Amino acid sequence: YRPVLHQQLFDIAYHSQGGFPWDVVYSMPVHLRRFCYQKLVDAKKAEKEEMDKAKSKNTARPPRRR
Repeated sequence: YRPVLHQQLFDIAYHSQGGFPWDVVYSMPVHLRRFCYQKLVDAKKAEKEEMDKAKSKNTARPPRRR
């Protein structure tokens, strides 16, 4: 259980870009930490999908001639 716990703590603290300091995440109730972790995972997935969509739009069109 500890490796999973510490991975969640690290992910929340690191990927929240300073929004959650380590000690706050560590003392957070389990249900709230899981909620925040899931929201972070969802946000990162949505961000990746948007980047993939933008990347596919850029590569789908041939370059214009001038």
